[in-house]
Amino acid sequence: MADFELSESFIPALHKPSSLLPIARHREALLYLIDTFPVVIVVGQTGSGKTTQIPQFLEQAGWCNDGKIVAVTQVGWLFNQV
Repeated sequence: MADFELSESFIPALHKPSSLLPIARHREALLYLIDTFPVVIVVGQTGSGKTTQIPQFLEQAGWCNDGKIVAVTQVGWLFNQV
């Protein structure tokens, strides 16, 4: 892991370990749904871990084996690009 300096804007009270994020308790259910259905839409509050944790769940479950790539985007971002 690379060394880095925490900037003055880093606020430790706002940093949560990934296991404490709301999405963590839904890990197994999310992996089941993603395995079962071709499209899964996840809705949750800002900061719940949707964008940061789901790709990690997929990588840990072997979805990135054999050169496969997991991509995550936000619907609002997509609509702004069209």
